[in-house]
Amino acid sequence: MPFADDVTASRTFLVVDDEPFVREVLGEILDVLGVEALLVSSGEEAIALLGSREAPLHGALVDVRMPGISGYTCVAALRRLRPGLACAVMSGLDAGEVSGALPDGVRWLSKPFTVAEVRALVGSLQAG
Repeated sequence: MPFADDVTASRTFLVVDDEPFVREVLGEILDVLGVEALLVSSGEEAIALLGSREAPLHGALVDVRMPGISGYTCVAALRRLRPGLACAVMSGLDAGEVSGALPDGVRWLSKPFTVAEVRALVGSLQAG
């Protein structure tokens, strides 16, 4: 954990993306930052996991476009299970190109992303 600090240490984030490569890369970045990553491939899987998990969850990074439920629908369901859960949605499209308004308090992560961008996002989700 060479980059872990007070911003990221001892945190758990859920990563929801149907693309295995994106999930794995985000998982590796979070690991380097000292953040535990729970990796799932769909909104439905994320909702089931959170519904059965009692341990703390500090945030979720959710792809906007996935088969099944959309990222926005997934975020809404996760927040029903854990009110106030810090969330970000991500896409390879610009925020303006994605249909639907960004829900209140939800951050945006553009793909492709850098380690620095993920670190800043995780820090902002924990601060906000």
